[in-house]
Amino acid sequence: MREPAGPEEVLAQARRVAAAAAARAEVEVRDLHELGELRSLTELFDRTWASDRGSYLPLNLLRALTHAGGHASAALDGGRIVGGLFGFLGFHEGELALHSHLLAVAAEARGRGIGYVLKLHQRAWSLERGIQVVTWTFDPLVSRNCYLNLTRLGAEAARYLPHFYGDLADAINAGDESDRILAVWRLAGGRATAAAGGARLDEAALAGAAPIETALAVGPGDRPLAAAPQGAATVLCQVPADIEAIRRRDPALALAWRRALREALVGALASGYRVEAFLRSGHYVLRRPG
Repeated sequence: MREPAGPEEVLAQARRVAAAAAARAEVEVRDLHELGELRSLTELFDRTWASDRGSYLPLNLLRALTHAGGHASAALDGGRIVGGLFGFLGFHEGELALHSHLLAVAAEARGRGIGYVLKLHQRAWSLERGIQVVTWTFDPLVSRNCYLNLTRLGAEAARYLPHFYGDLADAINAGDESDRILAVWRLAGGRATAAAGGARLDEAALAGAAPIETALAVGPGDRPLAAAPQGAATVLCQVPADIEAIRRRDPALALAWRRALREALVGALASGYRVEAFLRSGHYVLRRPG
């Protein structure tokens, strides 16, 4: 599919793709402004990241940040919020950007692609306001999120951020180290427009890639198997299919995965590799530029 040629065409594509995705998921997506709607969004966040330390995102803070130009949107099914997204304005490398901080989907609505729908809406919202870059952080061990962010959306894995948030006490992250990847989504760039047009960057990620080395793989008993790469043009790092299940049954093994992936990715990035794609099989594809 031909990529959009100019800003107006990119925006038209963004709106069209976002509307089609919402229709497929059978949800209505709209921006939130009223206090009652914002309260419902904070309640969704609280249910997702259950904590005994109060609200995950205080309503007054959400109200202030959206009033100052931030973005809050929700996916509604029959008038009920089943997914929500929140971001605030900032800068990336000196350029105005939206930092997308929280995305949650209600437990009963997962598996319908609602997170993807919300991100596409966010892309159109940002382009309408002249914002060309959206950033966010994500857990590099959660395979489905890696595939969504790097492949379906076409964001770039810009930096690996070890223990970025410090110790977290919520139901999802408690007991783990909060490593994150910084995603940079260049909304009118080739990766994003190609992904929005249906291209899947993983399909050709290994085409002509030889030799290939594996720096990290899933071994027997779901244990990480690490090997030091010897300088091949393409390096693969695999993560488990379901790290969240591993966390529940064996927190020590989950922490071993955290540290093994940190060592593999930080080492590869420091050696000049870049993350090119993330495959459905759970592999990061890293290549040297040029």
